[in-house]
Amino acid sequence: MTTLDVTTPLGPESGAIEALSELRKTRLARRLGNMSVADAAYRVYVTALLSVLAILIVSGRVGDARLDAEAMGQFVADVPAWAGLVVAVALFFGIRSGERGGPLAVEAPDVQHVLLAPLQRRRALRSQTTRLLGRFAMWGAVIGALAGDLAVHRVPGSAPPWVLVAVLFGATTGLLVAAVALLVAGLRLPRLVTTGVAAVVLAWAVADVSGRFATSPTTVLGRILVWPSDFDPLALIPVAVAVLLALLATRAIGGLSIEWARRRTDLIGQLRFAVTRQDLRTVVLLRRQLAAEVPRKRPWFPHLRGRPAVRFPVFARDVASFARWPLVRVVRVLVFGVIAGVALRAAWSGTTPLILGAGVVMYVAALDAIEPLAQEVDHPQLLSSYPWPRGVTLFRHLPGPAAVMVIAAAAAVGATQLGGVDIELLEVAAVALVPAALAATGGAALSITGEPLLDIGNEALVPPEIAGPQALFRAAWPPAVATLGFVPILVARSVAGDGEPLTAAVNAAAVVLVVVILVFAWVRYRQDIRESMENAVAGGAR
Repeated sequence: MTTLDVTTPLGPESGAIEALSELRKTRLARRLGNMSVADAAYRVYVTALLSVLAILIVSGRVGDARLDAEAMGQFVADVPAWAGLVVAVALFFGIRSGERGGPLAVEAPDVQHVLLAPLQRRRALRSQTTRLLGRFAMWGAVIGALAGDLAVHRVPGSAPPWVLVAVLFGATTGLLVAAVALLVAGLRLPRLVTTGVAAVVLAWAVADVSGRFATSPTTVLGRILVWPSDFDPLALIPVAVAVLLALLATRAIGGLSIEWARRRTDLIGQLRFAVTRQDLRTVVLLRRQLAAEVPRKRPWFPHLRGRPAVRFPVFARDVASFARWPLVRVVRVLVFGVIAGVALRAAWSGTTPLILGAGVVMYVAALDAIEPLAQEVDHPQLLSSYPWPRGVTLFRHLPGPAAVMVIAAAAAVGATQLGGVDIELLEVAAVALVPAALAATGGAALSITGEPLLDIGNEALVPPEIAGPQALFRAAWPPAVATLGFVPILVARSVAGDGEPLTAAVNAAAVVLVVVILVFAWVRYRQDIRESMENAVAGGAR
C-alpha cells in the first residue's frame, strides 16, 4: 500500500482517489465475506419477480374503461398540474432532507478518516454521490414505468409511448430531487431560505392545480406525461435543469457537514439493519430521528384530568401523547389524508388501482397515530406488570388512534371534492369514513403488535422460494387490511347509474366493519391464543 503524507494536500496526480477506491472495494469484500450473496440475491430476485408480476397481472385485470375524447381532453389539461404537484411535494421533502445532511449516507470509516483527510472532499465523495443520483433516477424510472403500465389501460393509443414518457418523467423527478437535496446539504444555506423556497414552489404548484395559473416549473415538467397526445418541447427544459443540478451537486457536496454526516451514518446503519429484520417499529423511530422530530414542550390542548383520566387511564395517556405531537407530524397526517382523498377521486373516476394507493397512504398515517400502542409494545416488562392481560392494554390503546384516523379520513373525504363538487361521491365517501379510519388503525396495529396470522417459523430453515413470498406477505398484509376500508367506494361505483350507490356503500361498509372487529379481536386475544396453543403442545409432549 502506498504511504501518503497527510501533512500536505494531495493533488490529482497523487493517486489518492485510486487508492481510496481500492480500500473501499476491499472493505466491501471483507464485509460480504461470510455472507451467502447467492442466496440473498436469489431471495431478492424471487420477491421482486413476484411483486412485479402481481402488479402487471392486477393492472391487466382491472378492466377500467378507456377515456373518450372529452375525458381525454380533460386528462391532457389536468395531468401536468397534478404531476407538477407531486414533483413539488417530492422536492419539499428532498430539501428538508438536505437541510439535515441527507440524502447521502457516508460510511462510518469515510466519515472518520476520509472526510478529515487532506483531500478534496468533493473528489472523495464523487463516486458515492454519482451512485446516489443514479439510484434516485433508477427508482424514479421504475415507479414511472409501473404508473405508465397502469395508465395505458385507460388512455387511447399505443402503450409504449405512454410508458416511455412516464419513465422519463420518473427518472427526471428522481434525479431532480436527489440533486436539489445534495445541493442544499453541500452549500449549507440558511434553513429559512431553503424552506422558504420549497414552500413557494409547493404553493405555486397548488395554484396550478387550482386552475388559477399554469406557469409552475414543476407543471412544465409534468407536461412530459402527455407528450403522446400533446407534444410540448418546453418540457425538455426541466430535464436539462435536472441534469445540470446533478452535475453541480457533485461539486457542491464538498461542503457536507461532518457532524450531520456522522449522525446520519449512524442512523442509516441502524435503519438498514431494522429493514433487514423487518422491524417496522424501529424503522418508524429511526425515521423520526432522521427528521429530527421531537415532542412539543407545550401541548396543543390540555390533558384529560379528574374522573375521565381515572376511569380511562389508557385513553388519557393516548390523548397526552397526541397533545405533544410536533407540527410536522400533524401536517404529515393531514397531508396523507388529502393524498388519499385525491386518489379516491381518481379511483371513483375509473382508475381503480389508485384505491391501493389510498389504502397505503392511510396505513402510513396510521403508523403515526398508533404511537402510544407502539410505546407499550416497546416496554414488555412494564406491559406485563399491569393488573390485567396484555391484550386488554393493547385493545384499550385502539380508540385514541382510531379517533385521530377519523380526522385524517375526514380530510380525505374533503379532498375528494378538489376536482369539482360530486355529491354522490361525497355521500359514498362519508359512509366509508369510519370503516376506513378503523381499517387503517387495525392494519397499523397488526404490524406493531406482532407477526401476522401466518407464521412459518424459523427463517434460517426456510428455502428462498418460500422466504421471498413469506416476506412479501408480512409486508403486504397490514396495508391490505387498511385498504379494505375503501372497498365501499368501489362497490358503490360498480352500481352507479344502475342502482343505489349509497345503499351498496352502506352494505359494503357493514362487511368491512365485521372484518375490522375481527382484526381488533385478534389484537386483544392474540397472546391468549398463542399461550393456549403453546400449553396444548407442551401438554401433548408430556
